[in-house]
Amino acid sequence: MFEQMINSIKDEVVRRLMISEIKKEQKIERKSVSKTSVENIGGEAAVKKQPVKVGKKPGRNEPCPCGSGKKYKYCCGRNA
Repeated sequence: MFEQMINSIKDEVVRRLMISEIKKEQKIERKSVSKTSVENIGGEAAVKKQPVKVGKKPGRNEPCPCGSGKKYKYCCGRNA
């Protein structure tokens, strides 16, 4: 009984393998898009990036440079 079940499973597997078809992968055409054309889609001119300011960073316990009067660590330093 068990051998019959195993043989029927084997037969089913072989039958499905013989019926199945292998499909070839289709080639996908890829178009190259330049970075500037993607940025200018909205019709706006490309904005130049501002350089990062390299200056002395305020200490955590110094007053915040934004002028709030709070310590830097409790004001703008919290997000840094």
